[in-house]
Amino acid sequence: MARVATQVLERPSRAAEWAKQAGTVIGASLVSGVFLFLQRRILIGISRNVEYDLRQDFYAHLVDQPLSFFHEHRIGDLMARATNDLAAVRQLAGPMIMYTLQTIFVVVLILPMEQPSKSGRQNRDRGGDYENEEPRP
Repeated sequence: MARVATQVLERPSRAAEWAKQAGTVIGASLVSGVFLFLQRRILIGISRNVEYDLRQDFYAHLVDQPLSFFHEHRIGDLMARATNDLAAVRQLAGPMIMYTLQTIFVVVLILPMEQPSKSGRQNRDRGGDYENEEPRP
């Protein structure tokens, strides 16, 4: 740690470069945080709308049932389905949409960027670390 501090004091241009890189990392983290907040806010809203629509459909279906239906099925079971099961659907819908979109994003955009070029792969096979680096003996 002392060695790093000494290097920073000896070369101020290096300190400016490090500050720029640190600012870039902090900025990227802030942008990522904002997008994560927006993503979760939107998906929670969508999952609540899905739950609301399902509740409305369930209620409309119950209203259309004849009286004999309510004699055959316990009201407690119907109420449990109206609350617990639909809430479970909401809790599943949000993360399912979020993780599906994240997976698609990674597969479509990130993985192609991670594939090394053909010349870089050949150079690494010969002992070099990077595309432009000379192979090690």
